[in-house]
Amino acid sequence: MTRTSTQGQLTLPGQAAAPDGPVDLTPMFLMHHAFRRDLTAFAGAVRGTPVADRETWRALDLRWRRFAEVLHHHHSGEDHYIWPELIRAVDRGGSPEDRATLEAMEAEHADIDPMLEACARGFATLAQRRTRRSAPRSGRT
Repeated sequence: MTRTSTQGQLTLPGQAAAPDGPVDLTPMFLMHHAFRRDLTAFAGAVRGTPVADRETWRALDLRWRRFAEVLHHHHSGEDHYIWPELIRAVDRGGSPEDRATLEAMEAEHADIDPMLEACARGFATLAQRRTRRSAPRSGRT
């Protein structure tokens, strides 16, 4: 069955575009909005957490690992199921600018996993960091 009607799309803060089309992309837009929201919250928590507060860093480390797992799973699904369809659609009827936009978005995806891993290393380091008071004192009684 061919569908010819168009679906109005949801627009959320931070979203670059939401053109109408035959597929309701609300779940995709909601996930991306939630990722942006959570990254903003992480940035605030990092700025507001003292380096020596290991308990909070451990909690942030645990939360970050879950966040990164969900984001990686989401982007893997996009890369496997959505990007190939988008590329085919643009190749069938899009412009060179459309193709360039998809290629730029795909390049952003390639940068995300290394950034997630770098953040994970930072959270893990801070969660395990020893402060001067908790470090063993050598040569003193």
